[in-house]
Amino acid sequence: MPLHATSAGKAIMAFLPAKDRDEIIAGLPLSKTTTKTIASIATLKSELKRVAEDKVAYSNEEFELGVFGISVPVLDSRQRPVASLGVVFPSVRDTATHRGAILSALRDGGRRIEDEINH
Repeated sequence: MPLHATSAGKAIMAFLPAKDRDEIIAGLPLSKTTTKTIASIATLKSELKRVAEDKVAYSNEEFELGVFGISVPVLDSRQRPVASLGVVFPSVRDTATHRGAILSALRDGGRRIEDEINH
């Protein structure tokens, strides 16, 4: 799966050291799998900045039409990504209530995993 088109990939890339992230981005073909796929480096960098600020990544039909993804990073004690935790579901189910419930569960699960790996 293309990193730039999935919430999981974006959740990890956003927390990589800048040098590593820039090297990965430079090597990505940024191919479009749907009309909503990010296809420019500037747009991807802007999206990754937002992900780093919010600590949540979304993919709204960017990899496959009809599929919405939400992921959170799982960070080590140095705040580097070791994984991401995510959920994908049909886009038609994307309501504020549904998204909020999923995001709450992901953030809780991510914190629990971080606690386990960092202690």
